Amino acid sequence: MFDKQTRKFCSAVIEALPSVPEAEMQQWIGNPRGLQKALGSIFCPQEAPPAPKESPLDTIIRVDRSARLVYPRFAKLVHPELERVGPAEYDLSRIELYLTKTQRDSDYPFYPAVQIYNHLKGAVRMRSCLGLHDAMGIRDKGTPVFQKLFLAEAIGGIVCWRSVVRRFGIYGVPVVRYDSTKVTLIVEWWWCWYGISWDHAFPAGRFAS
Repeated sequence: MFDKQTRKFCSAVIEALPSVPEAEMQQWIGNPRGLQKALGSIFCPQEAPPAPKESPLDTIIRVDRSARLVYPRFAKLVHPELERVGPAEYDLSRIELYLTKTQRDSDYPFYPAVQIYNHLKGAVRMRSCLGLHDAMGIRDKGTPVFQKLFLAEAIGGIVCWRSVVRRFGIYGVPVVRYDSTKVTLIVEWWWCWYGISWDHAFPAGRFAS
């Protein structure tokens, strides 16, 4: 009925079988399918199915730069000539998170927000910065992309300096950030009051050169 190897195996199982109460044995005798299943789970365990592969994140962003933007009340756009500058489509994984040397290397990495703006406002630097169109595009792309690409380096948020405005002598700038209380991305206007300083948690978003 069985080959030599199977007989040896059955003999070894019987020898190793612990003492089983008669009532328990009778239960298994009356339930051969259940017994087969129980033995199978011991001697022939099924391999766990492979974990499903994560689908790659879509990091391509499309921006309609002709869309009308809404700025804070009484605020004046500082660089209106740059409002519609920038590509209509690009890969967010190629966006650079830029920090000044002080923000990046100093033992006290806080740098006045206005000084950061002054550092960036040269024509070439400001032209390469992200603006409000881009901030809203990143927001609309969704949390998973932001978490994977930016959250570790931009805990405070990505500052989009190209759309800086001025109101009553105070600069304001859009920041796209992860709001952990709402588990979502939001775009907020942050005002650079006198004495306000930002550290490495607030990099400027820029198109890589």
